[in-house]
Amino acid sequence: MYALYSAALGLALVAYLPVLVFRRLGLRGHERSWAQRWGRLEPGLPPEPRCWIHAVSVGEAAAAVSLVEAIGRRWPQLAIVMTTVTPTGARIVTGRLGRLATHRYFPVDLPGPVRRALDAVRPRFFIGLETELWPNFLRALASRGIPAMVANGRISDRSFRRYLLVRGLVARMLRRVSVFAMQSAEDARRIIALGAPAERVVVTGNLKADLRPEPSGLDPAWQRLLRRDPGRLLWIAGSTHHGEEAAVLDAYQRLKPRFAGLGLLVAPRHPERADEVERLIRDRGLPAVARRGRGRGGGDHPRYRGRAGRPVRARRCGLRRRQPGADGWAQHAGAGAASQARPVRPAHEQFQGERRAAPVVGRGRGRSRRPRAGGGGRATSAGSRPQGQDGGGGLRRGGSAAGGAGRDPGADRAPPDEQKRVITPRRDPEILLRRYWDKPDTPVVTAGLSVLSIGYRIALAIRERAYAWRLLSTGRLPCPVVSVGNITLGGSGKTPMVEQVALCLQELGAVPAVVSRGYGRDTRGVAIVADREGTRLGPRAAGDEPVLLAERLPGMPVIVGENRFDAGQVAVQRCGATAIVLDDGFQHRTLHKSLEILVVNGRAPWGNQRLFPRGMLREPLSALARADLLVVTNPPSEADARAVTDTVRRHNHRVPVLVASYEVLGAREMAAGRDLQPGELGGRRLLAFAGLGSPAGFAETLLAAGVSVAGLMEYPDHHWFTQGDLGELAQQAESIGAEGLITTEKDWVRLRSLTAPSVPLWVLRVRLRVDSGREQLRHALDQTLASAAARH
Repeated sequence: MYALYSAALGLALVAYLPVLVFRRLGLRGHERSWAQRWGRLEPGLPPEPRCWIHAVSVGEAAAAVSLVEAIGRRWPQLAIVMTTVTPTGARIVTGRLGRLATHRYFPVDLPGPVRRALDAVRPRFFIGLETELWPNFLRALASRGIPAMVANGRISDRSFRRYLLVRGLVARMLRRVSVFAMQSAEDARRIIALGAPAERVVVTGNLKADLRPEPSGLDPAWQRLLRRDPGRLLWIAGSTHHGEEAAVLDAYQRLKPRFAGLGLLVAPRHPERADEVERLIRDRGLPAVARRGRGRGGGDHPRYRGRAGRPVRARRCGLRRRQPGADGWAQHAGAGAASQARPVRPAHEQFQGERRAAPVVGRGRGRSRRPRAGGGGRATSAGSRPQGQDGGGGLRRGGSAAGGAGRDPGADRAPPDEQKRVITPRRDPEILLRRYWDKPDTPVVTAGLSVLSIGYRIALAIRERAYAWRLLSTGRLPCPVVSVGNITLGGSGKTPMVEQVALCLQELGAVPAVVSRGYGRDTRGVAIVADREGTRLGPRAAGDEPVLLAERLPGMPVIVGENRFDAGQVAVQRCGATAIVLDDGFQHRTLHKSLEILVVNGRAPWGNQRLFPRGMLREPLSALARADLLVVTNPPSEADARAVTDTVRRHNHRVPVLVASYEVLGAREMAAGRDLQPGELGGRRLLAFAGLGSPAGFAETLLAAGVSVAGLMEYPDHHWFTQGDLGELAQQAESIGAEGLITTEKDWVRLRSLTAPSVPLWVLRVRLRVDSGREQLRHALDQTLASAAARH
C-alpha cells in the first residue's frame, strides 16, 4: 500500500516539475527552500531538545500562534521547529513567531526526504495543525517512537468523502497518531469514522478563538488609502480563494443599489493572485484601486489588496468579516473574526441545512486571454499551406476559412479574395499544446511531452488496479445511470448527445435528470442548476454546458457536483429522478454506470493516437472495451465512419456503432431578437468565433449551411469572454469586411451578460440528429430501464 502511494506521488512530482519550469515558479532564487523540501533541514537548527510543529499555510500558521506561545511558556528549554508548505505561511511564522520558532519547509512525503528531515530535527514530539495527514511521514514517526498529535483538527465535507474512498490507507495512518484534538464534535465523529481510535479523540475547539484581539478603531492610514468617510459602509471580503471573488462581486453589484456608498475591499488568500483579481473586477466594468499602488478612481469603487504582508492591519477597521453562508456568499472560515474575539464555527456546523438556489463557491477554471487584433493573433493566409489533407479537405487551423468538407454539394467555394484567415490567441497553453500535437517539429518539447505521457499512462494503470483490487470504491444509485463521455480531449458532441439521451429516456417513461461536473464554474459542491420550476443558476455558478442543457431541456433537473455520486443522490432524493444521464462520465469511476455511451468526433477520432499530454487521448484505445454504445459524430464521409468502426472493432467487437450529425436549425441575431431560417444563412459573410475544444468543426458546420466564413477566431475551450473581447471581435469583423459575428449557443451562454458589440452578433442553433442506429439507441435505453426495474 505504501509503495503504491509513494509511486503515485513520485509520478505526480515528475509530472509537476516541468510545469514549474514552464511557469518559472519556485526554481530561481529559492534553492534553500527546495533543498529543505527534499529533507535537508540541518543548517541553522536550534540545539536539542526540539519539537516539530507543522502548519501547511497562512490559516494554520495563524492558528498555531497561541499554541507555540503556550509551549514556549510551559517548556522554555524546548526549541520549536515549525514547518509550512507555502511561502505565505512561512512569512507568518518568521514575522510573528520568529523569536519562538525556527522555520523550515516541510519535506516531500517520500521515504528519502522524510528520513533526512527526521535525522536532522530529531524531535521529541510532532504536532500537525488541522489534520495534515502524510502517510510516509507518520509511518516514519511511528517507527522511531516519536509521538504525533493532530491539533485544531477538522475534516471538511469534501475531504471526508475523499478519505472514505481510501479508508484502508487512512485508517492505518490514524492509528499511528497518539492524540486527536478536534475543533468540534462533528469533526471528532468523522475522524473516528475514518478509523481513529475513539479513546484518543478529544474536542478542544478552534485555536483561532484564542488569538488576542487587537485594538479596534479606524487606522488613519487605512482611511487615507481607502479614501472613505468613517461613517460609510465598507465590505471586507477577506482571505478569498479562486472563484470566490466572482460570487463576492455578484453580491456586491446586487447590494450596491440598496446601500448608498457601499464599498468593497477584496483581500485574496494568496497574494500572487492580485493581478487576477484586478482583471476580474475590471472585466465587470468596475474600477479597482490596488493597495500596492495609488491607482485611479475613488468613491464607491471596489478595492483589492494586492500585496503580501500586514494582513492584521485590516482588522483594525473594527469590522467583522462576513462569514460564509448558503445564500451565495463566498465560503471561507478565516481567522479574521477571531481577531475581534468572536470565534468562528466550522463551516459544516454553520451550514448543515439544505442549500438553496445559490451554492457555496470555490474554484473555477474559466480563463480570460484576449487575442489582440492584428499582431495579437496568429494570422495565416489561405494560400500559406494546403487545405486539410486528412481525407476530407476540412478546415484546418491556419488554413482557409472558406472551404472544406461537410458542405452541401451545391454550395460554391468562396472566391480566392474572400478566403480569409484563421486567428488564434497567442501564448495560451491549451492552443500551444494542440499545435505541438498537430506539428511535432520541436524535438525537445516532444520528448518532454512523451515522458509526461508515460507517467500519465502509469498513473492510469495504478488507478485501474486500485479499482480492480477494491482499494477505491464505486457507489451505486437506486436508479439506472447512463453515462455519455468521450476518450479524447476537446469537442466530440457529448453535450448534444446528453440532450438526445435525456429526451429518449423521457419518451420511454422515465424521469431523467442530468448530472454534470460543471466544468469551468466558479463554485464547488453539489448544486441544483435547474428543476421543474426552471433554471436556478447562471453559467458562472453552474458552468456553461449545464446551463445550456437546462435551457434546452425545460423542466428537467440538471445537477452539478464534483462528486457525481452525491449529485446523483440529490437528483433522486430532491428532484424525484428515476434515471440519471451522466455528462462526461466515461473516465468517472466512483459511480456505478448501467450503460456507457462513448461519443467520438468523426473528423478527428483519435487525434495523433498519443496519450495526453503527447496527444489528445484521455485514455489508451484499449479503454474502448468498456463502451456499450459508440456514437460517431459528423464523419466527413462513410469511409471515415468505417475507419472509426474498424479501430473500435480491434478493441470491442460487440459494441454497436451509431452515426450522428449536426442539423442546423437557424440563427438568432441577439440584439434585435430576429431569427433566420437555415436557408437564409446562405451567402452571409460573417466572422466566426468560438471557445470550443474543436472550433474548426464549428466553421465546417457554418460552411455546410452556406455561410461565407470571413474568418475564424479561436479561443480556449470554455473561455469566459470579456467586453474587451467583443470589442476586438467587432473591430476584426469590420477590418475584414464581415457584416457581423457568429458564434455557438455554448459560447453565447458565457457572453450574454455583456453589452452587445457594435456589429450584429448571430448565434447558430443546431441539434444532434442520430442518422443511423436510432432504434439501437432506444432499445439499449429501454433495456437499461427494464433491467433496473427488475432489480428493484
